[in-house]
Amino acid sequence: MGQIKYLSREQQGQFLKAVKQRKHSMNTRDLLYFTMCLRYGLRASEARNMKLTHVKLDQNSVYIERLKEGVSQFYPLREDDKKLIEKWLKERKKMQNSDSPFLFITPKSGNSPMSRLLPIKLFEKYAKIARIEGHTCHSLRHSCAVNLLDQEVDLFDIKTWLGHSSINSTMQYLKIGTLKTRKRMKYVLESM
Repeated sequence: MGQIKYLSREQQGQFLKAVKQRKHSMNTRDLLYFTMCLRYGLRASEARNMKLTHVKLDQNSVYIERLKEGVSQFYPLREDDKKLIEKWLKERKKMQNSDSPFLFITPKSGNSPMSRLLPIKLFEKYAKIARIEGHTCHSLRHSCAVNLLDQEVDLFDIKTWLGHSSINSTMQYLKIGTLKTRKRMKYVLESM
């Protein structure tokens, strides 16, 4: 794997702010989509393929079906994510294709999820507004991992959160050397 590209906390805020500020009919959908990618470390296709039945608002959880032999599981929902989902579901009901089983739809997607290219184009559009260059939608997944590392979450818990089937996939993030990681390693070395 090449260099891991992730958004700094500041860039994450700028990106989501760009999504919030651009007013259009699918604004809530876009904000929910990219928030889910960032907070839950979703690949674009994992988010695109989420179904309505995966959302359990009464249980404050969401089921994420992982790809690439990942481990699928239920995740807890933050209260603000739950409110955003409720808002999107209310708006989604007004769409002609609201009977689609997929959470993220467009007025033209019929019963299918949004197209594979749409999240790529949307990410590029919002990144340009936020003046963020050199990143892709997958950078949000990497950003989630780095955020967890910065919060000193155990590597095995990060593995679980990202749905990795192997710890080797998760260990790639140790190469990033976040500030907290470097401080922690210095402390460990000094105590040996």
